[in-house]
Amino acid sequence: MALTMGLDAHLIQAGPVAEIRRRARSFIDQAGQEGRFILYINDIPCDTPPPHVQAVIEVAHQYSYADHR
Repeated sequence: MALTMGLDAHLIQAGPVAEIRRRARSFIDQAGQEGRFILYINDIPCDTPPPHVQAVIEVAHQYSYADHR
């Protein structure tokens, strides 16, 4: 069974990028055992800076299950 944890949409919108990255890494480190984890981002406001959304995606790619087999 997979665990889903969601990043706060306000954090992703407001930043800073370093805190977005820290929170995403923390969620993955805490819950991402053996690839049974979904990092959920939803309801991101349309005026969110693209680099903030990209920061979440980059962290997810860095920690992808394929890299940790």
